[in-house]
Amino acid sequence: SGIFKQEGSIHVSNVLLYCPKCKKGVRTGKKELTDGSKVRICSKCGETFDK
Repeated sequence: SGIFKQEGSIHVSNVLLYCPKCKKGVRTGKKELTDGSKVRICSKCGETFDK
């Protein structure tokens, strides 16, 4: 017995986008712009993520 390292997959729900303004991984929200397009935004600071 003992400690061993094993690589494995990670579920998509455990992945966070990196916000350069907050300098960490954050949850996202959605916002509709005036031209009708939808963008993802940082739930902490409101910064938009480029696609």
